[in-house]
Amino acid sequence: MKVRTILVIGLAAALLGAALGVYIALVYNPLFLVFVALASFSAIFYPLEKPRVLHSYAGFGLAWGFLPALSAYYLQSFKIDLLSFGFATFVGITVVQMHHMAVLSNEKENPPAVTRNARYLLKLHRAAAFSLGLLLLISKLV
Repeated sequence: MKVRTILVIGLAAALLGAALGVYIALVYNPLFLVFVALASFSAIFYPLEKPRVLHSYAGFGLAWGFLPALSAYYLQSFKIDLLSFGFATFVGITVVQMHHMAVLSNEKENPPAVTRNARYLLKLHRAAAFSLGLLLLISKLV
């Protein structure tokens, strides 16, 4: 695919996601618009690597782990508390770990032992993420 085509598809997807977020905010809680604005900013500017801090490990963890977890928690409870910050921090850190393991699993750039270990850790991360999601779902039902 051409770069321009990819950019158009990415921008359209980000705008569609923003529109969906605005709809959710208007239906459930207008304060959710803060999360929609931050997530939309991240979705549009992360691939452009601007601002540069957004494309760092800390920026990646905030944009793709912390913020989505905190916004989902807020949308479920309409509050932000110490538990929500702790949970969102945990998710932000594990998203960075997963990303780093994915980078290390590149067979062209790393020795076989590194890629084998990275793939194993990615499987553990996936199992932990599914377990956490299942536990949160069960806790919501109980």
